[in-house]
Formats: sequence, C-alpha cells, structure tokens
Amino acid sequence: MPGQTVSMEEPVCLIENDSDGKLHVVRSALDILDQIDQHVVVVAVAGLYRTGKSYLMNKLAGKRRGFALGATIQSKTKGIWMWCVPHPVKADHTLVLLDTEGLGDVEKGDEKHDNWIFSLAVLLSSTLVYNSMGTIDNNALEKLQYPQAGQPAAFKPDLLYLLYIYIYNHTVRQGIIKGIGSMWVHVILNTSPYSYVTELTEHIKVKADQQGEEESSEYLRYFPSFVWTVRDFTLTLEVNGRSITANEYLENALKLRTGSSKKDQLYNLPRSCLRNYFSPRWCFVFDRPANTVNMKRMEELNDNDLEPLFVEQAKRFCDHIYTEAKTKSLKHGLSVTGRLLGNLAEAYVSAIRCGQIPCLDNAVVALAQIENSNAIVKARTHYQREMASWVAYPTETQEELSEVHSLVEKEAVAMFMNSSFKDEDQQYQLELMKVLQEEYEKICERNYMESKKACESKIERIFAPMEEKLKDGSYMTPGGYKEYCHDQKLSISEYRSEGGRGVKAEEVLKEYLERKDSIGYAIMSADKSLTDADQRAKAEEAKREASERETRAMEEKLAVQERLILDQQRTYEENMNQLSERMERDSKNALEEHDRVLQARLKEQNDLLQQGFNDKAREMQREIDNLKGLKAQEEENKPSFMRSALDNIGTAAAMFLPGIIPKIAGVGLKFFSKLF
Repeated sequence: MPGQTVSMEEPVCLIENDSDGKLHVVRSALDILDQIDQHVVVVAVAGLYRTGKSYLMNKLAGKRRGFALGATIQSKTKGIWMWCVPHPVKADHTLVLLDTEGLGDVEKGDEKHDNWIFSLAVLLSSTLVYNSMGTIDNNALEKLQYPQAGQPAAFKPDLLYLLYIYIYNHTVRQGIIKGIGSMWVHVILNTSPYSYVTELTEHIKVKADQQGEEESSEYLRYFPSFVWTVRDFTLTLEVNGRSITANEYLENALKLRTGSSKKDQLYNLPRSCLRNYFSPRWCFVFDRPANTVNMKRMEELNDNDLEPLFVEQAKRFCDHIYTEAKTKSLKHGLSVTGRLLGNLAEAYVSAIRCGQIPCLDNAVVALAQIENSNAIVKARTHYQREMASWVAYPTETQEELSEVHSLVEKEAVAMFMNSSFKDEDQQYQLELMKVLQEEYEKICERNYMESKKACESKIERIFAPMEEKLKDGSYMTPGGYKEYCHDQKLSISEYRSEGGRGVKAEEVLKEYLERKDSIGYAIMSADKSLTDADQRAKAEEAKREASERETRAMEEKLAVQERLILDQQRTYEENMNQLSERMERDSKNALEEHDRVLQARLKEQNDLLQQGFNDKAREMQREIDNLKGLKAQEEENKPSFMRSALDNIGTAAAMFLPGIIPKIAGVGLKFFSKLF
C-alpha cells in the first residue's frame, strides 16, 4: 500500500545550534519527517562556504528559490536545512535534500563544529555531494600565497598540504602562529575537503565494543555513495593527450604515491580515506554559470539567462541523482522512512551533545526499539480501523467474521513487517500476535453480545402472540397444550427463518425455551383432554425436542470454537509465512551488501596492484578473505537460523494461541475442540 509523504513549499532547518552553542534537532522538522512513512532517498551536500552548494539543491528540488543563495562572502546556510519533495522518478519514495552549513567559514572559525556537520551529512545521507571550486587535484590551491608585499609567492599544492598538516600539528594545537597570519592559517586549514574525510573515523564508529581501528569495509556498509561536484571548472578533461571522463578525472586525482616518505604518507592519507570509505564515486564538472554581474542574482535567473553548457551539466547532474541515488538504508539493507530518518538524526545529535561519538550499531539498536514499538501501534491501529469499517454486527456466522479478520490481520502483519527491523527473537512480532489476538477476542465477544441482543429482540417480537395467550390463559383449556405446541413450533420455525441472528441463534433460543419448560408442563397438566398416557408421551416428546435444541446449540458453539482454533492456526501460518519471507529478504539484502562491499574492496585491490602497491594489495587480501568468510558463514547458517526462529516463535505463541497446539503437536482438531 502506498506510503504517506509531504511536499514542502520551502526548506526548514533540521539541525541548528542552541543558545549554548550545542547542536540540536528542530522539533518542527521532526514533525514533518514523522508524517513520511515512505522510503526516503537522502541527498546531502557539503563543501566550503560560498561555493554554490545551495544552488545545486534548489535544482534538485526543481525550484529556483528555496535554499538561501546569497551573493556575498558570508555563509548563508547555518546548520543543516531540509527540503522534502516527492521523488520525481522513484514511485512511493520521498526525496530529502539536506543543505549543510558551509565548511571553513572564517567568521565561525570552529573546526570541531565543521567536523560534526560533515559527519552528520555522512550519517544521514544515502548520497553525499561534495561541492568545491576549481579543481580536485589542488591546482587551484596554487593561487593561495603568503601575504608578503601584497603579492606573495605561489607554491605547489603538495607543499601547501604539507604546510596545512604542519601548521595544524605544531602551531594551531599549541595556540601559536609563527610566520603567517591567523586568517591565512584558517583558510589553509579549511580549503581542503580531505581533513574532514581523514577525521571521519574519529567522529563516527560502527560498533559499540570497537577495539582499535575498524576495517574500512565496516564503514562501507553504512556510508553513502559519493559525488564530487567541481564548480567553475576551466581545465580540459585530458591526461597525457587522452580525453577522460569526469569520473576518471576524480579517480586520477585520488591515485596514491608509491613512495614511503612522510610527505608521501601525508599525501596518500586523505586519498586512501576517500577510496576506502566511499563507493561508488562519481564526479561532475561545471562551467561558470554566468558573468560576475549575473552571479550576484542567481535566484532571479532562468536557464535561458545562464550559460548553455552549465545548464546541460546541471541537468546531467540532476538526472544522475534522480536515477542513481539509492534509498537510504541501514546495515543489511534496511530501507529508511522519513520517520526513521528523524529518529536517526535525534540519536546522532543526542550522542554529540553528550560528548560521545555517534555509534552506528547503537543507533540501530535504539531505533529498533522505537520503530518496532511504533510498528505494533501502527499495525494495531490499522486492524482496529479496518475491522470497525468492515464488520457489521452481528455477523451471520463465525466464518464470516473470520474471513474479514484474516484479511485485515494479514495487512496488519505486513504493515508491521515493513516497519519493523532487528526484531531479536521475534519478541515484537510475538507481541503483535498477542495484541491482535486480544483485539480479535474483543471483537468476537462483541459479536456474541450483539448476536444475543439481536436474537432476544427477535424472540420477543416473534413469540409476542404466545406471550399474550399465556397472559390471558388461552392455553389453560382442554386442547390448550396442543395449541401451545403448535404455536411454539410455528414461532421457532419463523425465528430460524430470519436472518441477522448471528452466532448465538440456537443458544439464545434454547435458553428462552428452557425458561418456558415449566409453563409448558403446567399447560400439559391442566389439559383435561390428555390422558395420563398422552401426557407421558407428550413429556417424552418435549424432552426429545429439548435435547435436539441442546444438540443444535452445542454444535453451534463447537462450530464457533473450531473456527476460532482454525483462526489461531491461520494466524500462526500467516505470521510464519511473512516471517519466512522477511528473513529471506533480509538474508538476500545481507548477501547483496556483502557482495557490494566485497566488489568494492576487490576493485580497490585491483587498482592498488595496477598502481604498483603490491604490499597494500596483499594487506587488503586479509580483509577480502574475511568478507568472503562472513558471507559463506551466513549462507551456511541461514537454514538452521530460520528453522530455529520459526520453532521459537511457534512455542512462544502457543502460550496465547492454544489453537496452534494441535498443528505443532499433531493432535486432531476434533479432539482438541472438546478440550477447548
């Protein structure tokens, strides 16, 4: 069934700083995400301030205005802003755009804050867009110069990067700035995207019991795909006289050096991080969109006012995001909804506020408790609403009620399965089974009461003429007993011919006639036309009729009980079937995730071999062997794990679904019905 979504007219702030300078999640933004139970594709953009990040996000939203652009050197976006729109390509998906505060803002001057913003962009997105100006390979950084005599001398990008490392480690941390202005130190420290990538593992951990460094494959399971957008690109995409694609340009910029010097290690570190943590990777280059005058009023310009090549490049970028950006997912392929995304944001920001490092596994466990409890409430509410809509009391038979229950229960279980995750030992599913059984029992009880009221009303109406005759003594005459029996049979026949009596029809009739037995015997005794032998014969006949009514009522009751047992067995089977399907999907997703990570590591190993890094490639083989071993182990354990899960849930469910015992133990249904 299609999920619910929202279409926002403009973006809102999702994460901002409070009065104490700490990050917090904005409640009104969470309220918006709470309304989205569709799966979400989350695209976050990060990068230096004043580089046109917000323009790209507005293009993705299909609007000229939305995220603030601005034309000054001041950063416009503060914190993380969010814009939710229906996905233009993926049905039943919502596109969530996250525009992050520009990194390296000289007015802010808070590197720690920048790192958390960048880390949150990585944690929340399914595709991370890194936006920069000029080039990737640091050629543009050659324009950064020492401030001496107004025209400082240029130096090579490698030297600049070494200077960045040196200044950070030996001057800034000590609070000493030697031989260079503090503003220039800040510009150097914040001009490279690499520093944010190299420090990701210091701000994000995968496992709560992490000991030492985690393998990059663990981060690959969680981290988004990566798109590098290079703005105002003026170079020719060419290497050694050969034309290359933008993607090849990116991979060429990420090539490692074969040396082992400190300089080479520092050069390779950020590139290794990008290669190891993000896969797949893409690159898009953009020409300058307009002249300097028009650049100041980008929000007012139509595509016709922009450079045609830039418009074409922007369209290719948007088309790529629409088709290639995946649904946000957690470990083992769990698809994230808008509501779950909001809970993720709260969990991560809460950890940061407490001075902790956001832990991905801990977040999943905490969110599972919230989401699984919500999934039970959601499924229960759906069941209550649909049963109230479809059931007309009293139902003519228990089977009629049972069929409606079965259909609605199936929907409710499916709704739970789609919303729940990491349900260890199926404790939440068992709770749902118990909850729905309790709801069904309430409905059955109401059906009984409504049937009883309907039957009593019909009896009162149909037997009213007999009651009048009893009151005026019409039957207390010779031949009166024969008339009484005749009238009673006609009334019983009329009662049984009417619809709308429900599942208590025979029981209510039996109870009514049992109350009249003494009156019938009194009429028979007073009937002077009957001999003693006649009276004995009539008494035997009355007993046979009473016994028949008792049998009818018992059969009616047994039919209801047997149907309830079948309902419980069908509940068990439906839950087992959906659990099996869910486990199959989870297993498939886990194996696909293994394959995705494994293929990424194999590609990286092959690239290392081609670039001459044989030692690094051999080191990576251990990680590859471990991934292969985990996949083989999961495939081997899958049958026993599924069998154990199904057995456990059957045993536990028997505590509140006694009707499934004969199915589990092989006891005959008729035998069990007698014990019910």
